[in-house]
Amino acid sequence: MPNNSAKEMDEGLFPSDPGEHERIPIFGDTTVFFDNGHNDKVEVGLTVSLFVKQNLYLGHLQVEEINGLQDEHSGGIVTNAFTLGGLNPQEVEKNWKQVEDIESLECQPLLKVVGYDCYGVGT
Repeated sequence: MPNNSAKEMDEGLFPSDPGEHERIPIFGDTTVFFDNGHNDKVEVGLTVSLFVKQNLYLGHLQVEEINGLQDEHSGGIVTNAFTLGGLNPQEVEKNWKQVEDIESLECQPLLKVVGYDCYGVGT
């Protein structure tokens, strides 16, 4: 059986809002059968329960590649395509400024990146 819960997490299909999220179907509406040990297949419902905690950090991501037009007077760029550098969670925790409330910032972030870090697997 593929590791579907990791796939759904990677695709952002699990909730990212802080709080407890109970009994989320791992395979959605797909019917799942397991061998019951007596050579019979039985239908099972597989779910996951999540406790989501949110940590907010403010920092800069490197733009590795950008396609667009630069305004020579203002220095601004008009683009519909850019590629950001990789994001290392340990580097973010160590070097970026932790923010308690996004509304307390002097200006709102241009881009919000959501990352998942999994703790307590199997507990």
